[in-house]
Amino acid sequence: VYHQVATASLQRERGNQSGRPDPLVVMSRGRSSSSTLECTNRLKEGWLQKKSPSMLVGFQKRFCRLDERNLYYMKHPEDTEDLGFISLASTPVDNGVSCSGRTLTLMAHDPKRKGLRAYEFRADNEKEAQMWRDAITPLIQALSQAPPSADMSAQQGSQDPVSQLS
Repeated sequence: VYHQVATASLQRERGNQSGRPDPLVVMSRGRSSSSTLECTNRLKEGWLQKKSPSMLVGFQKRFCRLDERNLYYMKHPEDTEDLGFISLASTPVDNGVSCSGRTLTLMAHDPKRKGLRAYEFRADNEKEAQMWRDAITPLIQALSQAPPSADMSAQQGSQDPVSQLS
């Protein structure tokens, strides 16, 4: 079991006033540090099959919850902790989410690969996949237009060696 937790994500959990997750923190596995109980404004939820990054596993049935910033996935709806989440802030606006038949593809930053990864989900039918896409697309657009958080700017400034010289 491993955790992908960045400093900004910890700040968010400890009271980051911006409420915007770190775009580099895409998912966590095992005992997640992002409890699904914090997902208070559930915009959409339901069962999808998520394709595992392992070629040996294939698709796994997951209960998914969408809020304004993240797509969480877990084994059961009553689970108090997610298996992982995808930060919509790390999703490109132009080709971030697509739908083909009953397959929904979400492009997002993968911390392991240090680049974009296609996260594939399957819905029961084409209409359901389109409903997920239609729910996710405006959120990605809204997050891309949001100003960067003050906490993130301050953190980036403190890491800038040039600004520390003055």
